[in-house]
Formats: sequence, C-alpha cells, structure tokens
Amino acid sequence: MKNLFLILTIAIVLFSCTKEPEPMGIPGPDLFLEISIFSPTGVDLLNPDNPESFDYNSIGYYYIENGQEYSMYDQSTLEDGTPKYHNPKGFIVYERKGSYIVSPQSHRTSTGYAEYLFKWDSENSDTVKCEYKVDNSITRISKVWHNQTVVWDETTYKGTDGRYFKIIRR
Repeated sequence: MKNLFLILTIAIVLFSCTKEPEPMGIPGPDLFLEISIFSPTGVDLLNPDNPESFDYNSIGYYYIENGQEYSMYDQSTLEDGTPKYHNPKGFIVYERKGSYIVSPQSHRTSTGYAEYLFKWDSENSDTVKCEYKVDNSITRISKVWHNQTVVWDETTYKGTDGRYFKIIRR
C-alpha cells in the first residue's frame, strides 16, 4: 500500500510539472509597420501614378520559416462569397503625408522573431525581420531589421512616426 501511494504521489508530481505556456497576446496598433520605397533620385516607387512604380498586383509578400517561403496571400472567402480579408495580399498600400506607404500585416501573437520577404518585381526584393514581445497580453513589434540592418528599435526610437522606415531601391 505504501508503494502504491508513493508511486501515485511521484506520478502526480511528475505530470503536474509542465512547462509554462508561451504568453499569447492580442494584436494591436503596435504591430503596424510602415515602409516607403524611393529610387535614389527620390521617385516614390509605390505611387501608382508614377510610371516607374512597382505594380501593386505584381508585389509578393511572404513569411519565411526554416528557409521556406510561404505566401501571405489569402484568397479565402466567407460563405456568401465575400473576401474573408480586406487585404488578402497580406499588405495594404496607402498615401500618407504625400508619400505612398506599404503596411504589411503580421501573423504573430507571441514573443519571438518572424522574417518576411517582399518581392517588388522579378528583380527587386527586400527582407524584413521583426522581433515581437508580449506584455500584459498585448503583442508588439520591438525591433525591425531591413536586409539584416536594424532600422527601428523601441529602446532608441524617439520619433512620432511609429514603426516607419524608408527603402532606397533600384
């Protein structure tokens, strides 16, 4: 009887000692990135009125995991046939303060890193890596790299433009 009690006690202790789950957060405004893309001569390459701009329909946006590219494009629809997402390509392009901005969506809700790839056209691409943190159940981007160079860091950022950076391309 003592042996059975000892075995049950050990089993209960062993099975009750589990790794604490990684905190999950809810997405909020701190997941927004804003990126502008200009030529070396100052041409806005996201402005659809500009003949040199990238074609919105040709831009690809991918999540990279273990060296594999996964498209963020989601064409799924609701039961009535309406698109499930307002931005099925995984990003939106809009005008702000006279420049066009691309704002990619994030897919993380937990602490860690994620790497994304933009294919602007057949010859131009950029990687964006984000560090995510969760505090008080809110997920936020805490650091951003563009092509392996830190372009935004919450510990040193003092501006008012949010998570914004500019790419010079072509």
